Amino acid sequence: MSLSLYRKYRPQKFKDVHSQDHIKKVLVSALESGRISHAYLFAGPKGTGKTTVARILAKAFNCQKGKAEPCNKCQSCVEIISGKSLDLIEIDAASNRGIDEVRELREKVKFAPSLGKYKVIIIDECHMLTREAFNALLKTLEEPPAHVIFILATTEAHKVPATILSRCQQFDFKRAKIKEIVQLLSKIAKEEDFKISSEGLNLIASLSDGAFRDAISILDQIKSLNLTQNKEISVKEIRAALGLGKWESVYQLIGYIFQSKQDKSFDLIEELFVQGIDFLNFNQMVVSALRRILLLKMGAQTNFEQEDENLTEIVKKAQAIAPDKILALANLFLESQSQIKTSFILQLPLELAIAKSQLLLGQDILKVTANKETSNISDAAADRKTPYQKATEQNINPVLWEKILNGIKPHNHSLFALLKDAKPVIIEENKLVLAAQFKFHKEKILQHQNRVIIEQTLSQVLGRDLLIDCILLDKEKIKQEEEDMLLSAKDLFGVEEQDE
Repeated sequence: MSLSLYRKYRPQKFKDVHSQDHIKKVLVSALESGRISHAYLFAGPKGTGKTTVARILAKAFNCQKGKAEPCNKCQSCVEIISGKSLDLIEIDAASNRGIDEVRELREKVKFAPSLGKYKVIIIDECHMLTREAFNALLKTLEEPPAHVIFILATTEAHKVPATILSRCQQFDFKRAKIKEIVQLLSKIAKEEDFKISSEGLNLIASLSDGAFRDAISILDQIKSLNLTQNKEISVKEIRAALGLGKWESVYQLIGYIFQSKQDKSFDLIEELFVQGIDFLNFNQMVVSALRRILLLKMGAQTNFEQEDENLTEIVKKAQAIAPDKILALANLFLESQSQIKTSFILQLPLELAIAKSQLLLGQDILKVTANKETSNISDAAADRKTPYQKATEQNINPVLWEKILNGIKPHNHSLFALLKDAKPVIIEENKLVLAAQFKFHKEKILQHQNRVIIEQTLSQVLGRDLLIDCILLDKEKIKQEEEDMLLSAKDLFGVEEQDE
């Protein structure tokens, strides 16, 4: 069985570690001066080199040449590289997270190193330890044996107790830049003797989310495309092999959404489903495209490091789409990202996002309920109508109104209760008109502090700034409409009035 590329090209010296110069400089300086700490915490995203640097550091501590850079030739270095060293203990806290494992570890560290100067303990994903396990570890960190060094690694440093953090030297690993990943992938491809297009390398780098390990793993996966033919692997072949969507499909979907062509949007999603497209990745591409359009629309001077094969298309979209619409759409597809992971119907979250998008685009926030025959009423006659009369023709979608209420509830329960009894009437220019049942309710809603809460929530939910006004409900009109509906129902079902 051949060795995977990410293991084969795993750095074995500090000089081979990419994108973490700020960390290498401090560690090498500490090793050269002999200022060694008893505990280190490496924090950062997955695949950025935390465990790799921890192993290099362990080799440097016990290297028999006594230099900051491990020699990888002495007995101590060779044993650590081969995984046979008794002076290096690695623990995966995700599967060994209890107090019993930590107690066992405390017993092991009492023994002196077998070969080197130090016994090094690497605890990977340390944030997964239980509270009891952390408490048991704390005593050892407070008063560690002179021959023991702890290196904790985590992707979620905020979950590590403050008492642990305060006893460690913390180093924050950063994501790699696209350019750095492409350079490494190009070097590996050359050494492995296979060809891949520059567009393909950029695509792999963008999919890795700044993680060298993920990028090399993807490269290893598509390497087989070149085994039978000595030709360059194209970006099209990589997309097909990984089941990725195309940027053309992404911009096509966005275009359909902004043109309110829901039928074509749904047809496109169904077509992508039949093709076996990875909808999680496709949704990420949609969000990424919307982000690009929004940044360009807002005049941001940003050089996108992801593949820019459709930059011209992005600029065209930026000219035609309002920022508030782009922002609202981006939020919708961000919500669908987490839903795709758990949905038993793969395409459903995307289809729901498309359907909801029509409610969030400009005047589509309002649902017209009046008959089309009344659309010929003159502007002069419409201007004479009261806000409540206009409510018979237009009202806010009930799903959105429920979302607005839920956004207000955590801030003010009393205001939430008042608005539950009120009705959204109409949006006139930049003002939302509400209708309350009682004068007292109207006055409370229009109080300054309540208006601020409502207007801020409207801005968050609708993606646009609206002012608030409130009127009293026309109770007589409501009563008359209810009586008319009752009479119509009686006529329909043939119910006769009973004499008392």
